[in-house]
Amino acid sequence: MNIIFVCKWNRFRSKIAEAFFKKYNKNKDITCFSRGIHCWPPLGPIGKLIGKKIGNEFELVPNYKQRKITKEEIKNADLIINVTDNLPEDIFRKKLGYNGKLISWKIADVHVPDLKRIRKTFSLIEKEVKKLLESPEIQ
Repeated sequence: MNIIFVCKWNRFRSKIAEAFFKKYNKNKDITCFSRGIHCWPPLGPIGKLIGKKIGNEFELVPNYKQRKITKEEIKNADLIINVTDNLPEDIFRKKLGYNGKLISWKIADVHVPDLKRIRKTFSLIEKEVKKLLESPEIQ
């Protein structure tokens, strides 16, 4: 099974979801990666520093290199997780042509370096990943 975690910019929510999935997934037949619909603006040095600090608290090492989703990746996806609260499902269905299984978590982005809100978002993503790993969608 091939899972893609998608957010708007591929710089925070989808990256953290990918890192948690890789941390907890024990099934080697399930692979995942993260992508964005857009890949701008890049995560700046302060964002990377904050991400690394909080990532260390959660024992994660996210890869912060941004990548935009491709039509080939969409074609090969078994499941797309729309991590965001600001990307309507129509983008995946109509604009990108994805007809497979789509789950939306509706997690808000954090636009300011507020450590409390970032930690809360990390925890929310971790909870969603753990639920996903126990769900029939990936069995």
